[in-house]
Amino acid sequence: MLGHRDPRLSVVMPVHNAAPFLDESVQSILGQSFDNFEFVILDDASTDGSLDILHSWARRDPRIRIVASDTALGVARSSETVVRASRSEIVARMDADDVSHHTRLARQMAVLDERPDAVAIGTLFDRIDGAGRRVCSEDRFPLLRASPLKPFPHGTAAFRRSAFEMAGGYDVTLSGCEDADFFYRLTGLGAVLVLPELLYSYRFHSANTLATVTLEAWRAASIKCDAIRQQWPPHPDDPTRTLKPSDQPRVVYAHAAPKLWSGGKPRLLAKMSLRSFFPPTLANLAILAVALCAAVNVRATRFVLRCFIALRDRLARRRVGNAPVQWRIV
Repeated sequence: MLGHRDPRLSVVMPVHNAAPFLDESVQSILGQSFDNFEFVILDDASTDGSLDILHSWARRDPRIRIVASDTALGVARSSETVVRASRSEIVARMDADDVSHHTRLARQMAVLDERPDAVAIGTLFDRIDGAGRRVCSEDRFPLLRASPLKPFPHGTAAFRRSAFEMAGGYDVTLSGCEDADFFYRLTGLGAVLVLPELLYSYRFHSANTLATVTLEAWRAASIKCDAIRQQWPPHPDDPTRTLKPSDQPRVVYAHAAPKLWSGGKPRLLAKMSLRSFFPPTLANLAILAVALCAAVNVRATRFVLRCFIALRDRLARRRVGNAPVQWRIV
């Protein structure tokens, strides 16, 4: 296939030691129904043969352009670098261990063409394990209400380069949580939408990026995001800023989710203090129930969560409808 000289879209993907999943991930982009794109892939000093795999793909498809770093940049800096290396006005993120469904890019481009007020758009996603087996369905329920939690994974997002520049790009000091911070800032520039269609499969496995980010890094990013949400000056290194105790369970759960869904023991109770559940909220009591169940039987906990998420998605489906939904933080 011939590459486009002036592509309408840049798909960007940082890669670090993702060899087991690269073929499936790359193929899911090259096989998209929308094909007017460049595919910019940054290899972040991989040591598992990922770069050789990428060069093999690049020889087969001229839309692929590889950028290689000799030193490890890390999650946040590699995200910033690969976007800066791309050239189109619309940028779509892809993660090296996930799978984009066939019409993902076409649907996102159509919405961005129709909605000039939109600065970014994510999609619904389901969850798969390291072997590609579906472990949890999509979930529309988070789209029904305002939430400080971003309702789509980083890899599903497409955004306007002009908004990226206005927002100042990624904060490279936030390891593994740079996407939450970035999209918080984008909400101040225009509509951040979620397309309520299943167009992406997010993979949970033992080497998943979220699984390797420390809980302290998650807490630091959450403090900064809370500051942005409450229109404080965002100073993540300000020692006077602390995460409210009542917010700690959701942060711990988000940090532990990769281990839970990939089959490991999340050890949620060991990471949370009981005082963080007071005063009690419905969401935190639900997290406490998950933590208690996971401490007894992880497999049963995953089964109950799968059933619960599938049920609430079915109940939310009619209320959400088919139109893009704007993410509301508060």
